Amino acid sequence: AADAEVNNYPQAKLLRAAGDSKVYYLTESGLRRHLISPDVFTSYNNQWDDIVEVSALELGAYPDNILIRLEDGSQVYKLENGQKRWIKTVQAFNRLGLDWTKIAPVNATELNAYPAGAEID
Repeated sequence: AADAEVNNYPQAKLLRAAGDSKVYYLTESGLRRHLISPDVFTSYNNQWDDIVEVSALELGAYPDNILIRLEDGSQVYKLENGQKRWIKTVQAFNRLGLDWTKIAPVNATELNAYPAGAEID
């Protein structure tokens, strides 16, 4: 049932749960990523009017986007506890059982908004 509800918002790229101020971006692969500040939100030329309000249940139907890389960059980071952790090797990425198709490109403003955590090697 949740999948059917999610499909009601094919044009939506920016979602927020009713009663919550957190805004989420929907990636091309159907994952959600919290845009952690107004600076990050506006750095993508997003418009506040484009945010679609959905129920917490509907928002929860989208899995979290935890893998990012800088646009045109090769370093992949895992988002964890509000930090970005550089995954230093292909072996480490594969050892963690991560999915290469779930890496989302981000701009420098967003990448730099996350404090650096311990590297993963």
